Amino acid sequence: PISSEVSRILMVQFFASVAAMLVLPLSAILAERDRAALELERSKEQLAELARTDPLTGLANRRQLDETLERECRRATRSRVPLSLLLLDVDHFKTFNDQYGHQAGDECLRAVSDVVKTFGRRPGDVAARYGGEELAVLLVSAPAGAAWSQAEALRQAVEDMRLPHAGNAACGVVTVSV
Repeated sequence: PISSEVSRILMVQFFASVAAMLVLPLSAILAERDRAALELERSKEQLAELARTDPLTGLANRRQLDETLERECRRATRSRVPLSLLLLDVDHFKTFNDQYGHQAGDECLRAVSDVVKTFGRRPGDVAARYGGEELAVLLVSAPAGAAWSQAEALRQAVEDMRLPHAGNAACGVVTVSV
């Protein structure tokens, strides 16, 4: 009887040891799988963000603007609230590129985009690159008067950068038309 009880205890200890040896690697495998799933989710989010962002300016791209504009137009119609869209064009940009080169033109667009990013900060608002040297700011629930004020403030903020532009005979700095 003592030997059979000792055998049972040894057998239980043996099975417990084997189970522990199997559980540890299995838990490590499961933890690695969870980490890989989390990393995959982060990568998918980054890819989605890249698909919505203009690589040069860091603003929303045209696709994102179009999607947001469509959604906000439907919402504005349903809610009967105003919706404003500011379209900006860098004045004499072709002349800027011809005179200073395309790399300087890219830097100019980045600088103007940095100013544009500071406008349209409310939920639903979108600052985007429309195409080439054209940018856009969608202002949700913004009546015409507020949009005009934003447009003038944006125009002035770009001019206040005092970025040299010899091809702009009016003032010699980069300006935008809104």
